[in-house]
Amino acid sequence: MGILDTLNLDAHFWLIVCLIVAFGGLGGLVNYCLRGVEEKNKPTTLLRAVVVGVGASFLVPLFLNMISSDLLAGSRTDSLKVLVFAGFCLVAAISARAFITSLTDKVVRELKEKADAAGQRAMVADQKATGAVETSAEPAAPARSVPRHEGADVRHSIADLFKIDPEDERLLKMLRDSKYKFRTVEGLASESSMDPLVVNNRLVRLQNIGYVGTVESGGRKLWYITGDGRSALTDG
Repeated sequence: MGILDTLNLDAHFWLIVCLIVAFGGLGGLVNYCLRGVEEKNKPTTLLRAVVVGVGASFLVPLFLNMISSDLLAGSRTDSLKVLVFAGFCLVAAISARAFITSLTDKVVRELKEKADAAGQRAMVADQKATGAVETSAEPAAPARSVPRHEGADVRHSIADLFKIDPEDERLLKMLRDSKYKFRTVEGLASESSMDPLVVNNRLVRLQNIGYVGTVESGGRKLWYITGDGRSALTDG
């Protein structure tokens, strides 16, 4: 029974293809007959009319799908719908230029609308994610001048990269104990009375070790302590 169903499906498919080609070509001939004498005298006019007519006819299933028509599905059991489908193909072929242009515009317009809708959904999701971060982030602190510490421009050696000094430990504790899950460099600098550049350099080094991480939110870089950073404080 399954094999018979498959054969019936294939037979219907090829019937539709034959109708598209036959009535598309017929519509192309009708289109040619409706043209002026001067245009008919051109050697390629007939061939172009038939080719464009068949092309327009092949777009009919797409058109029916876009308008959610069950004409093709119903034509499996209703012979009248087969004739209606053939008529659609004939009309599309006769008015091939207008049909192709209007259908193409409709397809492009629907694709653009779907793309815009998808973009808006992505924007809403991004705004929700940003809002979730912002609720746990400290507010932006005004810039202020802080006296530079003597060790602000000290270049650490490779061996020192994996060590944390008391200032690093203090920054980690600020991140761990703060009421904000995400901190700004300015906020940490204000709380620690360190230069923001020094704080940023220390945070970058701690990030390279894996003790802190960053997220981007609202055009700001926010810092948080990682599980390894918490373990380092516990071990210390």
